[in-house]
Amino acid sequence: MKLKLLIMFSIMPALLLAQELSPVVMSSSGGGGSNTSASLCWTVGELAVETLQATGASLGQGFHQVQIVVVSGIEDENLVKMYDLQVFPNPVMRMVTVSAKENPGGLEISMYDLQGRQVFHDVFTGSLYSLDMKSMKPATYVLKITDGENKPIKSYHIVKN
Repeated sequence: MKLKLLIMFSIMPALLLAQELSPVVMSSSGGGGSNTSASLCWTVGELAVETLQATGASLGQGFHQVQIVVVSGIEDENLVKMYDLQVFPNPVMRMVTVSAKENPGGLEISMYDLQGRQVFHDVFTGSLYSLDMKSMKPATYVLKITDGENKPIKSYHIVKN
């Protein structure tokens, strides 16, 4: 019995470490390329690719999954500190709130989908602004806050469940 336990406990760590696999794409064709501003990878003929969705989650099967990074502008650190902007909650089900410590008036709020289409725009004049996202589809949006001269102050990625 002791010998069996000794063998089991000596083999167990090796089995646990053996589960680390690096992703391998099994496809009939594909490729990729990049330059200083973008990269593109593709595959053709993955054997099992399906997307499953449930409330607040999505699972894409297949190995070729990349992370989307949206660059939405350069932030002015001085303006960020001056306005002390906060956006909450995130992720959001219905209402997202933007708060500003100081707002001399004229801040603009714009929201874009990940295809770059503007889905909302308004002028923010107080210290609190609530945006009703109930009618928007579940997705990731970019909330961009600019001053009255269209100078970017800060951008946020908002996840709508």
